[in-house]
Amino acid sequence: RIARDVYDPVWRLALKGLHAHRRNIDLTIKSVDGEVWTRPGSDDSAAVYSTARMGNATFEAFVNGATDRPAPNTRGGWMDAGDFDSNHNHHWVSLLLLDLIDRHPEALKADDVGITDSGNGVPDLLDEGLWMIDSYIAMQNKDGSVTSGIEYSQHPNVGEPSHLNTLPVYQLAPSPRSNYLYAASAARASRIVAAGGYRTNHSSTEYLESAAGAFRWAEDNRNDPEPDSKAKTEAARLLAS
Repeated sequence: RIARDVYDPVWRLALKGLHAHRRNIDLTIKSVDGEVWTRPGSDDSAAVYSTARMGNATFEAFVNGATDRPAPNTRGGWMDAGDFDSNHNHHWVSLLLLDLIDRHPEALKADDVGITDSGNGVPDLLDEGLWMIDSYIAMQNKDGSVTSGIEYSQHPNVGEPSHLNTLPVYQLAPSPRSNYLYAASAARASRIVAAGGYRTNHSSTEYLESAAGAFRWAEDNRNDPEPDSKAKTEAARLLAS
């Protein structure tokens, strides 16, 4: 059968899977076989800043760059792979989700997928895309920069799920690439929120101002890219432009 809704079961299931990766919040999850369970949120209140950047850094660099400066608002983003960290590569996920809404607003406007935000009058694909952006807005610095990620001192300890984590948590230093990628996704959010007239956590203007601040910081620091990533930084710059 060829129809507009042929991929609906696929993207709905994929979106619920992504939703289950939201970091450090109480989350009720229903599996495909009907089982329902609640995953408790984590406590990141002891998180501190690290001078290391995500890029090609190692756990050792995160630990060595640790400071005594508290890092609030580290709860958010998505958990990465089998770890609990969130990093700037996830801005690509937001960008792609927002791109779907931008291109096919009528076909993909479902607000009943079964995620936490379902039923709020905003398409669930947009809700999930904004989850990452809103998390990083909360961590945006006064100079416009956003963190390159949230990391831990090592891979999770055996037997410790996210809500039982005992490892140190770090909010990492900003990088040009991380800010270009964030600027690209936040700017797209601005356009989509304005076009749809959606009532979201931030207004279209706020998303745009946040994107512009990150872009300006990245422009001022673009000659200081992560090791071996100059080409990726320039590609992210073009995307953000």
